[in-house]
Amino acid sequence: ARIDGINGGPDGLDLDQVERELKRGGVKAIYLTPNFANPTGYTMPLAQRIRLVELSQRHGCAIIEDDPYGQLRFSGAAIPSL
Repeated sequence: ARIDGINGGPDGLDLDQVERELKRGGVKAIYLTPNFANPTGYTMPLAQRIRLVELSQRHGCAIIEDDPYGQLRFSGAAIPSL
């Protein structure tokens, strides 16, 4: 398997880069921690989750969601899983 990283920043995962990689082909799965990602603590907003799911469906790519911290939410409503 070849593993490539996707850039992230204060607004989360670079979904434009994800889309470019998917269009190039060969991507079989996307692995991510959308809730309280370590080390930043970032949580992926619902709109980004929806776009990521749409991209993965369009390109036939699986999403592997790792959620070890999902139960640690102290405030705010839970965001649906991918």
